[in-house]
Amino acid sequence: MTGAGRRAVVIGGGISGLVAARRLAQAGYAITLLEADDRLGGQIHTVEVCGGAGGTTYAVDLGAEAMHTMAPRALALIDELGLRDSMVTARTGESYLWTPRGRRRLPAGVGPAGPTRLRPVLASGVMSLPGLLRAGLEPAAARVRRPVPLGPGHDIAVGDFVAGRFGRQVVDRFVDPLLGGLHSGDVRRLSLRATTPTLVAAAAQGRSLMPLRLRDVPARARGRVRRAAARPTMDFLSWPGGLATFLTALLADLPPGALDVRTGTAATGLAAAPGGGYRVRTAAGDITGDVVVLAVPAWAAAALLRPHAPRAADTLAATRTASTVSVLLGFPRAAVAGIPALAGNGLLVPSTTGTLLKAVTNLTAKWPHYRDGELFLMRLSAGRDGQDTVAGMSDEALVDHLRRDLRRFTGLDVAPALVEVRRWPQGLPQLTVGHVDRTAYVRRELQQALPGVALAGAAYDGIGLGACIASAEDAVRQITKEMTA
Repeated sequence: MTGAGRRAVVIGGGISGLVAARRLAQAGYAITLLEADDRLGGQIHTVEVCGGAGGTTYAVDLGAEAMHTMAPRALALIDELGLRDSMVTARTGESYLWTPRGRRRLPAGVGPAGPTRLRPVLASGVMSLPGLLRAGLEPAAARVRRPVPLGPGHDIAVGDFVAGRFGRQVVDRFVDPLLGGLHSGDVRRLSLRATTPTLVAAAAQGRSLMPLRLRDVPARARGRVRRAAARPTMDFLSWPGGLATFLTALLADLPPGALDVRTGTAATGLAAAPGGGYRVRTAAGDITGDVVVLAVPAWAAAALLRPHAPRAADTLAATRTASTVSVLLGFPRAAVAGIPALAGNGLLVPSTTGTLLKAVTNLTAKWPHYRDGELFLMRLSAGRDGQDTVAGMSDEALVDHLRRDLRRFTGLDVAPALVEVRRWPQGLPQLTVGHVDRTAYVRRELQQALPGVALAGAAYDGIGLGACIASAEDAVRQITKEMTA
């Protein structure tokens, strides 16, 4: 109980702020949590929508859609909250890519950074013959090309690295719709170290990303190869009540009086308090704390830090962001029956297609808790870095445009019975080349200028929910260690 008798202020009520508040409360701190919006959750936003003649109600996530099983600290927190037994996992069905050859199944063994197996790609019809021949040279390219220097002061764009290994067609047809779509960004700008840290060792050591075939491995070693190949794969998980189930549980079991939550309250300033610690200014008055966690976007943190660490603030303020939108559509089941594109979990669209629509998620096909509803639920995503079209369109014009794109890709031309639009202005930080070094620099400056103040969240340590959880826990560990010292 290192924080017994001490106070903490957490600025930001998204998942990073809520996890930080939980960990600080468990360490004995009394916490005041400030959230400028009128609700908690940030980009976790579960809405209750009603559709269908029977008045069926659906809990649907219009921000982050799911967690995944490859985030160990997220799974540990799920177990801590007692939510393991109630969670549901997404169907491991096929997903589709849009290609110059039309809609094609996403081949097995293809991840955000390209293929790890060539045979499924060969059979998928996604790539041209020259593109396949170039991709098949990846093991040779790994040996011939000099290893990429990665570490402090060195970074490379994901797209450039993958193009050097597999060729540009793999970047355009796989990496762009998968990784670029996830980040709503340009893969020729996104940092390898920040967005695909699992590739850093292979890139720095010059190792191939394509595993050996079993027949190429000596008999005595084949068992080890099989065991490695049988390691758990990534599954997506949620709850019948949406990710709001997880958010509610985060604060439900805290000690009485440990947490004072103030929504609709923006932090407008940060200063040292005369007696030690910090004073956070709000329109309703000042709040003091021994430690402060800034679980806010980079541009918001920059405004608070500028009087104390101007160079760090300038670095944060330069972080690019992408504005995105999620559109929920519900269709009568009979009207969409038999459309092949709706049998899969979804469709990914590369930026080179030039459409506003970047991804379709067939919620009813993907999640078991939607399968018995009256409506077929579908979620459309739009918005990319450098694309201002979304922000300037009305909801009605936006939905019409996305439906035209949807008709082109799937053939679906049915009026929806349910429409819900959720906009995310400046919602996705762009972790561009050099991001890891810039974040480390900012944190060093912050530690010197404002000890006991920490950054947490997607803008610093990655956009996934698992990354946000780890970021918040690391921030609390850092400041409690400083206070103990």
